[in-house]
Amino acid sequence: MTNILLIVLGLAGAAASAPVLPSGSDRLIRSKQLFEAGNFSEVIAGLSPEAMQKLRKDDLRQAYFLLGVSYERSQQGDKALGVYQLGAKLFPKDINLLSQLAYLLHRSGLEEHAAPVYRKVLDIHRNNAAAHLGLGQIDHSLGYLERSTQHYEKALEEWKGNAGVWRDYADVLLEMKDYKTAELAVNKALDLSRNNPESLVQLAFVQRGSGRLSEALKTLEAAIQHHPRRKDISLLRALWLLEADRFQEAGTSAQEALNADPNNALARWIRARVHLQAGRGREARRDLEAAAAGKPQALFVSRLSAAMASWLKERP
Repeated sequence: MTNILLIVLGLAGAAASAPVLPSGSDRLIRSKQLFEAGNFSEVIAGLSPEAMQKLRKDDLRQAYFLLGVSYERSQQGDKALGVYQLGAKLFPKDINLLSQLAYLLHRSGLEEHAAPVYRKVLDIHRNNAAAHLGLGQIDHSLGYLERSTQHYEKALEEWKGNAGVWRDYADVLLEMKDYKTAELAVNKALDLSRNNPESLVQLAFVQRGSGRLSEALKTLEAAIQHHPRRKDISLLRALWLLEADRFQEAGTSAQEALNADPNNALARWIRARVHLQAGRGREARRDLEAAAAGKPQALFVSRLSAAMASWLKERP
């Protein structure tokens, strides 16, 4: 559903948007003050290669941390990565440098490089929530679902108050078809963030997966009531209404989406299905042709609509 590591690290982790700065000598006080004030370009200028060469031991370790994070905040990820890599090589037991390195590698899509760094973090601190969450996400993406859930459960021991982590965990359980545990996880997320649209949609998927389509539709209806601007949820409900052979309601939902965006390809396709069910072939064909000319992001729907429109043309 969401890449929650990127969110949660910004709220509650060592590799976060507000890292805890280690203590240091007077030599780094100015750089820390600039960092805490958000003057990252000045931190970078102050920690030049010449300045770094004059630092030793703990001062140097802290400087690599400050410099790397400052490059990240300045949208210079490549330079940040180089700083973290060098810092972690010089200080292989420093959990802050390792955490930042793993986070940046993971965020950059380099999971095969991020995973061993996360494991190094766990060698130092076996209950580190950010590392467990990162490995949980990586294992999920690789299909190691059972192992992924174990990492999520470890992360949740510390971050049990984070709704996003519960949703991330539920995603894996849903893929495993462990609907009972997935529902418990989603309800935890809803307890923490009442009526959150992503949590309500996820609960609906769990209910639908476990064969409770009517309940799932009611859950989506509740989500729409709380978030009426979320037309994506309205269209999801319309698709499931088609699945339940509730064509009139599906058509109404599709029409509501089209009132907001007349060119919505998926809404056109849904309305075309409703027209076809009612024997209105000409109207269905018009909607399908409009959907076939849809936006690039609706490529699959556009191609499907084009194929259906072509089929209708060939009918006697």
